[in-house]
Amino acid sequence: MNSKKAYLLLVMATFFWGTTFSLTKYLTDYFSTLSMIAIRFFIATVVTWLVYQRPLKASLIKLKTMEGIKQHQNVFMLGVLNVVAILMQTEGVREIPATNSGFITSLAIIFVPFFEVIYTKRPISGKIIGVIIIALGGVYLMSFGWALPQQILKGDLYTLLSALIYSYYIVLVTVIAKQGISAQVMMFWNFLITSVLTVMVALFYVHDPWILRPLDYNTILIFLFLSVVATVVPYLCMGLGQKEVTPTKAAIIYLLEPIFAAIIAMLFIHETITLMQLIGAAIILSVQFYSVLGPAFIKHKNC
Repeated sequence: MNSKKAYLLLVMATFFWGTTFSLTKYLTDYFSTLSMIAIRFFIATVVTWLVYQRPLKASLIKLKTMEGIKQHQNVFMLGVLNVVAILMQTEGVREIPATNSGFITSLAIIFVPFFEVIYTKRPISGKIIGVIIIALGGVYLMSFGWALPQQILKGDLYTLLSALIYSYYIVLVTVIAKQGISAQVMMFWNFLITSVLTVMVALFYVHDPWILRPLDYNTILIFLFLSVVATVVPYLCMGLGQKEVTPTKAAIIYLLEPIFAAIIAMLFIHETITLMQLIGAAIILSVQFYSVLGPAFIKHKNC
């Protein structure tokens, strides 16, 4: 796979993730946080198994040996990180607007380069730091305009913790992909561990009812969309795309998420898009163009 296809896969993943903020906010009226996560990832686990049985059966055979277990250690860690990150993000979006949640989640880009240094031992370039600062400025304009946030809510802190965990998650995905573990195997164990751990936590530590209101047809459709289109598809794209893209560049691409989140929020839950949000979106897109296409154009010009 060439880098252009890898970038397109990551953009596709980001688009589908952008839909989750508004849809999750809708589902919070019907489900507890843990039940939403458990059901979403259980469905994703079943779908992944049905579609990719052959490589998954091979993965199960490898787990019969100690060497196979060691090869899958990082994969299992993905599931644990995923549980905590999604739990924090879902709790956060209960208390703050979907656009604010999108901005705070994008702060993961700050932490990704530092986690990447731990694995690659390469220093962070000044250009990358500059790109990150400009991009975050664009995301800030999308979320808050020129004003400062009026107050820091508990939901903001939950979402910030989620962003920190996701930044390590992004780096770990690339590490696993470079080890030769397939995207299908990676996401299956991720989904399975996420759903199982969430159910265990719900059974032993949470006393809230799983279903808060009677289900309707729209709610079931949204759940199916979240489980398949917004989980299986983007996680597969992420696993395939990050084989060819560094974690930091992948994180920059993932900054498109608040743009998609804002558009979806406008269309489905009637949040408005302001002039400042449009300016912020333009800044983010400019950074995307430079970080992904700019170096190639510069190299071509010098040839």
